[in-house]
Amino acid sequence: MENELKTYPKGHFILVGMAIGIPIGIAYSISIGNFAFSGVGIAIGVSIGVALEEKYKKEGRIRELTEEDQKKRKKMVGYGFGLFLTGILAFLWFVFRK
Repeated sequence: MENELKTYPKGHFILVGMAIGIPIGIAYSISIGNFAFSGVGIAIGVSIGVALEEKYKKEGRIRELTEEDQKKRKKMVGYGFGLFLTGILAFLWFVFRK
């Protein structure tokens, strides 16, 4: 039985870092009461993601995106955009309700 190392598509760890960094930035912004610092979490998450991406690339465990990976990413971007718009609409409803 051959022990194969798992490979990851290019950009995987950067996206994971962003997904973890966004809530960290929002929590940090809420804790200090200034939403100008919400980007701090994204910056931290992306920097960790880039470092992990480079580490795994040196080990040969990062692969180019396949056609299936590209379809999944497009689908997830669509879901993310829809969720973003839903959040904007909920925010606007909350702010402008009477």
